[in-house]
Amino acid sequence: MTADIERIAHISSVALAGYPEDVAIFEELLALAPAGCFVLEMHGEVCGYLVSHPWMRGRPPALNETIGSLPAKPDSWYIHDLSLLEQARGYGAAREAVEIASHCARQSGLAIVSLVAVNGAAGFWQAQGFGAKMSEGMSGHIASYGDDALYMERAV
Repeated sequence: MTADIERIAHISSVALAGYPEDVAIFEELLALAPAGCFVLEMHGEVCGYLVSHPWMRGRPPALNETIGSLPAKPDSWYIHDLSLLEQARGYGAAREAVEIASHCARQSGLAIVSLVAVNGAAGFWQAQGFGAKMSEGMSGHIASYGDDALYMERAV
């Protein structure tokens, strides 16, 4: 995946217009949690990716900011980003990526997968078994994700 970082950043800027992240974010997360980072290829071209890592429930990292290190005692597996270009949609790749993240969680001894839904994607995540888990005081943690951001979780 290291060789694909620039392509991943490009996909992020296209698939998540309004929510792009710097290359440094992907580089850091790949270095910290390589077991949670994957690319999707179609016809030899990277057209999607999953970036995920151990984290803390209810405290998603701010968008487009480095995290420095992973928590010593994580309690969830966080889907930092799942993005697909238009041509990769409709083949079940996103569902498969959710299952990969769930597998990573189980392998790490974690029972929860968490994420922040943006861009009106809450319905997709609900269809994958995620439910809204917003609580008082959480708005500060997801403010960088925009007004429609929704923190969600699902059990693995």
